[in-house]
Amino acid sequence: MLSQKKTEVDLVPLLQRAGRRYRRRLKAVRNRFSPEAVHDLRVETRRLLALCELLKGLRVGPPLGKLRKCLKKRLEMFSRLRDVQVRIGMFRGGMAESGFPVAAVTLILPQLLEEERGCIRKLSRKTGSLRPGPVVSRLRDLELVVSGIPIAKLFGVLEETEARAVRKFAAICPEEPGRFHEARVALKRLRYQAEILDPWVSTVTEKRLQKIRAQQDALGEIQDLDTWIHALRRGLEKGRYPHHVTSAILEQSVNRLGALCAKFCRDRRMRVIGGFA
Repeated sequence: MLSQKKTEVDLVPLLQRAGRRYRRRLKAVRNRFSPEAVHDLRVETRRLLALCELLKGLRVGPPLGKLRKCLKKRLEMFSRLRDVQVRIGMFRGGMAESGFPVAAVTLILPQLLEEERGCIRKLSRKTGSLRPGPVVSRLRDLELVVSGIPIAKLFGVLEETEARAVRKFAAICPEEPGRFHEARVALKRLRYQAEILDPWVSTVTEKRLQKIRAQQDALGEIQDLDTWIHALRRGLEKGRYPHHVTSAILEQSVNRLGALCAKFCRDRRMRVIGGFA
């Protein structure tokens, strides 16, 4: 199951690359709050959180609580903007497919764009002082203790992560979209840890990584649509969106969500996890 090239691993280069990537992603967001830049920064932050979970499982180095808290805080900072940008993308996609009423273009989309601008204004004030230092300096502290890690120990942590994902996938059911979100979170952690260990663990193959990415994309579509539906319902309750337009979009979206959930559950290939352990 394990790569026979080495019996121990030096994770220092991995931490150094992670620090450089994080700096680039943060700089890109501070220059421009585009959907791509925000998405890339959140992905990089999640990769670092997965790395923290990996190191926590190894029980090496200083406590990781402060680093994890910092990363989670920064992840949450961009969550509202990311949700709004996803809704805008879905809305435009629906219009492109002629799936939404034409009246929605002038009644709802401008409000979504204004909400995006409001999020960016708030983040612009916050991110002016947002530096990579607190994250990068803690990664450097870890460099002192992450050489000579036994491969078997790393693989053991990956096994635990995969087992958690398997449990979450077993709990999925079409009637509860929230279960899909929990499975997606567990799957992300598994994917990022598998990618980290790719050079050393022989069971981490490109074919298996491609499959896990396809699963993540399918679950992401379900999660985005579920978030979109909740936003539409809140808009209706607060009187932000006109009922005659929003109710039609809402009905289409609910039907599509049900179809996606049912399709995922029917696809046996989508329900099988990893194969790394």
